[in-house]
Amino acid sequence: ALQQQECQLLYSRKEGQRPESKAKNRYKNILPFDHNRVILKDGDQSIPGSDYINANVITADIDNGRVGSKAPKRYIETTQGCLQNTIVDFWRMVYQENSRVIVMTTKEVERSRNKCVRYWPEESCTKDYGYLRVYNVRELSLHDHIVRQLELTHVEHLDDTRVVWQYHFRAWPDHGVPNEPGGVLSFLDEVNRRQEGISEEGPIVV
Repeated sequence: ALQQQECQLLYSRKEGQRPESKAKNRYKNILPFDHNRVILKDGDQSIPGSDYINANVITADIDNGRVGSKAPKRYIETTQGCLQNTIVDFWRMVYQENSRVIVMTTKEVERSRNKCVRYWPEESCTKDYGYLRVYNVRELSLHDHIVRQLELTHVEHLDDTRVVWQYHFRAWPDHGVPNEPGGVLSFLDEVNRRQEGISEEGPIVV
């Protein structure tokens, strides 16, 4: 709680507190920082809040294996599960940032409470989210997570289809941590190997 208060004093969060942004926040006390929030660039500038999504950009130094050499790695960390009225904005962000890997660590419903609205179609189905079309190619259900291969296409640029991998970790308890760390480490290793194997990748969405 003290750390959260310190962050609130250090960094402003005015954009998330605007009237037009409040309906896009799952929790009123978890807001993106203004200095590193994701700004959606394709919105109608005449509509207040069209550039807002509850997400922050995080940059980390990743050791690439060479001694004394670290490369900056860019991540997007969304601080909430999708709401019904933010699904289109979520896919706008994924497309804008050219993200190819999505990591989801929450269940859709937990303890009878909605944690994240389903933002992807059923397997072998297609669904449009605004001007973006998502096709669920296949799903692979493993011990503690599901891997979904999705195809993302702009409806006005049908020749440009991007493969997006969603890693849905289902063993992370609400307000807790997994009992077995080995499963988490294996999951993270799988995610990192996927990201490293994509040459044109943007930041990972978490």
